[in-house]
Amino acid sequence: TRDGRRNALWSLFTAPAGRGPLVFRESELPVMVATLRGAYGRHVGEPAWESFVRELSEASAEFARLWRS
Repeated sequence: TRDGRRNALWSLFTAPAGRGPLVFRESELPVMVATLRGAYGRHVGEPAWESFVRELSEASAEFARLWRS
């Protein structure tokens, strides 16, 4: 990606609207965020994980909303 991030979630949540590979975005993204949250539980407090979640939350209101839910 342009800023050097190579992460599917980052790409999906920051791509311009309508420019993504997901057919059922409204149902697929919540599952992907839930999967990330499950993995995050084993890494709470680790700087790389904390900064990824914080930065993606700042870059995408949609991700931030799903992360909080």
